[in-house]
Amino acid sequence: MLTPINPNKTKESIAERVVSQEQKVDFNSFLLEFKRKQFDALSGFLGGEDVATSNPISGYHHMLLNSLAQRPAGVGGIEKNYNLQKVLEQYQTFDSVNHTSKPLIHDLVIDAAKKNGIPEQWFEKLIKQESAFDPTALSPKGAMGLGQLMPATAKDLGLRLTADNSEGSVWNPVSNLNASARYLRQLYDRYTGMGIEEGEARKFASGAYNAGMGNIQKAIDKLDDNTPLTWEQAAKILPEVTGYASGETLRYVENLHA
Repeated sequence: MLTPINPNKTKESIAERVVSQEQKVDFNSFLLEFKRKQFDALSGFLGGEDVATSNPISGYHHMLLNSLAQRPAGVGGIEKNYNLQKVLEQYQTFDSVNHTSKPLIHDLVIDAAKKNGIPEQWFEKLIKQESAFDPTALSPKGAMGLGQLMPATAKDLGLRLTADNSEGSVWNPVSNLNASARYLRQLYDRYTGMGIEEGEARKFASGAYNAGMGNIQKAIDKLDDNTPLTWEQAAKILPEVTGYASGETLRYVENLHA
């Protein structure tokens, strides 16, 4: 066991215990823990009494930095200290994202909808469905952030996939929401451009946001060209295209347009 930072203390502070175990934690795993929503667990581990600020993660960050500043190179080595310092600096503002209140997220959602000219309630329902307003949401398939953008889509929309929450990153709430709203608007414009009525076009856009534009187009291609396109028609064909996954898409569209 590594020697406590301050040997005169009868009990290590939580920050010291975290730092003292730094050698045991692979650096990349430590990085992933931050990105994969471990803040709640860390917050519970830290508890309230040892946190220097009202924000447990902010307190965690500052306590670790203070401990690193006091810690000699020693067994851990200067390079490891430097690496850990860089990780903490990278996530210095992540607490402001993870602990952003739902009312504030709601305001950001409304702003993004207005900016891209889409109905606010529609976009709000979509974000609730996608991430439950959690800016750190990461799906098993790799969809990221509030709008649950897949990596390729995020890149196409001009977002970086870097593990930070600075402006332009997929993990930045404002950038993610603006990109998601812009993508939804692009889908809507696509379907209105095909002559689909506005209300129906919103349903098609929602379906494409969930199942992918290519899959929705395959369903459309199977429909009779002589009849006006409606989501109800496409919904009947979609199981032939996406199989079992079509059930998720149909429920998704129903929830957004109930």
